[in-house]
Amino acid sequence: MAKKTTAFEVIEALGLEKSPTGGSWYKHVHSSDAHTCSHCGNPSDRSQSTSFIYLLEKNTLHEWHRFNSSLIWTHLGGDGAELSACDQNLKVEKHILDGDVLSSPSPVKVIDSQLWMRIRTLGDWSLVNCTHASGFEFGQLEIAEAGWMPKDGPPKLRFPAAG
Repeated sequence: MAKKTTAFEVIEALGLEKSPTGGSWYKHVHSSDAHTCSHCGNPSDRSQSTSFIYLLEKNTLHEWHRFNSSLIWTHLGGDGAELSACDQNLKVEKHILDGDVLSSPSPVKVIDSQLWMRIRTLGDWSLVNCTHASGFEFGQLEIAEAGWMPKDGPPKLRFPAAG
């Protein structure tokens, strides 16, 4: 019987770092050379897309957060992951990302811009990819106050320090 790969082995093999927002390990994989244009038609410094790998560990959960870009989440390995998204009416939908394409809805889920979201592993660890379109900018990230739940009403925000 083959030994199950551990989260530590994946973290070491991929050279992942602890996420500055907590809840996972990550690695920046790619930023497109093409840049977005601002509303006035001038080019901006923001990439059209960026991609990150995240390793989610057992007993950790990202706080609710949102971006002003769409997020494309893809399951890459390990156990399945639960991705929760909350709309402006504070209605929560849960999506399972899993590598078993015959029994789970999809290994890919798109979270639209401005939706609150969080993700957690459903086992010991999950490896996922998140592609931002438009590209990730730390200043565009909003994180809800620790412990906030949609049933509590609109969140108070905490903003991480630029990294």
